[in-house]
Amino acid sequence: MTTAGSFFEFEVLQAVRGELYTIKRDEWLASVPHLEERLEPYLESGAWREAVFARILLGWLKHAPVYRDLLADLAAVDAAQEARRAVGLGQVWDDFARRAADHPPARILPLCWEAILEYPGVWPEWKVVTFLRMLRAVPHVRSVEPLLAYLEGSTQYRQMKNAGLALAAIPQQDVAARLELYRSKHADMVQVLVEAAEDMEAGE
Repeated sequence: MTTAGSFFEFEVLQAVRGELYTIKRDEWLASVPHLEERLEPYLESGAWREAVFARILLGWLKHAPVYRDLLADLAAVDAAQEARRAVGLGQVWDDFARRAADHPPARILPLCWEAILEYPGVWPEWKVVTFLRMLRAVPHVRSVEPLLAYLEGSTQYRQMKNAGLALAAIPQQDVAARLELYRSKHADMVQVLVEAAEDMEAGE
């Protein structure tokens, strides 16, 4: 694959979701030579999504056995049975959060980012919440943008609440300025929508 072709595939990976993403990711990892070298320029990109996806792919390149074992254990969970327990799925979430905390952030965080960016609406809600709990257990400033992007696309209160708790676990000095920008942006948006609704009512 040419350098231009591999760059195009990298862009495509950032745009697709769910099963198609999984297929494209695995094809890309298997077909691009010198992948680590090609990803390196993206790791510190000013575009957060490029930097995050470069780290996700590098994570799979370096830690695929760890990721596949963890995903296999998650797939083996009988969610319906666990939900009938007194603590519900809380024990499952706690167990995976502890497992996440046993890994260096650079190893485990890319898998968590991938889960919340690529599989909401594809995986069951409880499975996505598992990765939000893992992000809470391994707080890191690089998780801010993935969590905010997740919040923007989420409609489930429990998922949004867990994303908020994961953000709250990140040291305040690392997250405060970004959250303020986010709040300001959405305050302006809400104001515009309110004014638009008022204008529509006035025109009726």
